[in-house]
Amino acid sequence: MNHASGIVRALLWPGLFAAYLIPIGLGLSAGTPALAFNATYLGLAAVLAVLERLLPYERQWLGPDDQVLPDLLHTVLTKGFVQVVVLMTAVIGIADLVAADGGAWWPRSWPMPPDFLGQLAHPFRRP
Repeated sequence: MNHASGIVRALLWPGLFAAYLIPIGLGLSAGTPALAFNATYLGLAAVLAVLERLLPYERQWLGPDDQVLPDLLHTVLTKGFVQVVVLMTAVIGIADLVAADGGAWWPRSWPMPPDFLGQLAHPFRRP
């Protein structure tokens, strides 16, 4: 690997991270987080597939190993499963029970010692 190739490889991941974090942020601010996340995810997967062919870590790994279809199925099924779980938690109301403000399950007025321990256990809880 020459020096220029090393520089490109070192800058690729931070560049990809920024390039795909920005559209997700724009989608969140536009009120379309699911669309932004899915489009970004598919775009990143396509770019990574191309980069794996163009800049493999090891040339010999480019040989056929019959893993492309299982890898694609794994990605689609696990991503689909997670999205169904997230959707179902919203539909059946679990998301409301564990909302950022504590929902129905988080006590609002504990005595001082347990409340202090709760603050230590969950420091980013909103008041």
